[in-house]
This record gives sequence, structure tokens and C-alpha cells, in this order.
Amino acid sequence: MKIALIQDQLLTPAGSERVFLYMVEEFKEADVYTLAFNEKTTWPEYKNYNIQTSILNPLIRNHNTFKYYFPISTLIMQTWNFFDYDILLTSSATTAKYIKRYNGKHICYCYTPTRAIWDADEYFAPNKISSKIKKSLLQKLKRRDIASTKNISRLLTQSEYSKNNIKNIYARDSEVVPPPIEYNKFHKAFYSDKSDSYLIVSRLEKWKK
Repeated sequence: MKIALIQDQLLTPAGSERVFLYMVEEFKEADVYTLAFNEKTTWPEYKNYNIQTSILNPLIRNHNTFKYYFPISTLIMQTWNFFDYDILLTSSATTAKYIKRYNGKHICYCYTPTRAIWDADEYFAPNKISSKIKKSLLQKLKRRDIASTKNISRLLTQSEYSKNNIKNIYARDSEVVPPPIEYNKFHKAFYSDKSDSYLIVSRLEKWKK
């Protein structure tokens, strides 16, 4: 059985890139694909793997650039040839779920409906480019985004919140599979005394509040 693992992009050391790394480590026999890969800016473990990239790789070297290539990126994903694979496992918050040229079973771990479309005001900083996209393309992009999920064999997601969003936007059921944690690093926190405070570690993005 031939397996392909496909990630939106590997440009940051963020959550979806970490979850995808667990997939890569688990399915060692699989071929690994992503739209763009920068080994200097994502998790260092990816240097140990053969990451196959798209024709946009030389142009997209950071996450900010990736955001503005979104419409083109979805077209690249739709034309990428995955007919040789029996199972395709996509890790997607944006573009990977758009794959179209395949005959195998497509399982998508969908973190959230595409923020660039459904939360455009928060995803893009206010500027002329984003305003133009929102005015002229947004409704068409929403239709394409919904259509991209129609042929997915099985949808997985990270939380009940995301599951509800997927149901409301894509009209699809999904199964919650919580992202793994490195238990050996954090298990003491479950048994130690705690104060009434919380520490949240994330990228400083508007949609993360």
C-alpha cells in the first residue's frame, strides 16, 4: 500500500507543522509533500526527511508570503498528480485539502475551515491587496473551499470547536482526534499545585486573540 502525506506548508514551527511531524514519524514508509518548505524556519526534525515541494517553493519562503499566494496555491494543489497512491493523508488548514488528482482514499486532518476565506478580516492585515481580494474574489473562493471537501473520504479534526465549524461551513461530519502531546515533558504539570493563571504559547496572530 502506497501512502502520501501532504501538508499545507512547512515554513513555521507551529502547531499543524508539529502534528504533521508526528504523522511523518509514524508513517515512515510514506512519501512526504508540501507546497513550500524552508528548513531554516520550521521544526528542525524535518531536515531528516525527503520533503517533496511544489513549483512555488522558490517563491514562498515564509508564512506571510504563503498567505498572499493562497488562491494560486489551491490551483497548484488541484493540479498536483497523486494518482500513484492508495491512501492520501492531508494535514490542512488551508491548501492541502484541495488535492484533486488521485484515485485513492483521501483522509484529511482539517484543523479549521480556511481562515483566509472565512476569517479574512483577521487573517490579512488591512491593505489594498486584501481589500481587493475580499471584494472581488471572496464569494467565489468560499464556493471553491466548500467544493474542496466534497470528495474527501474521511474528515478528522482537532477539537469540538473545529468540528462545529466544519459542520456549519462545509456541511460535513468530522471525527475529533486530539493532537498528541509529548507526555514525558509535561506530565508533572498534571499533578503539581497550580495557581489560577494560564500560560498560552502561540504565534502572535490576530485570530489567536
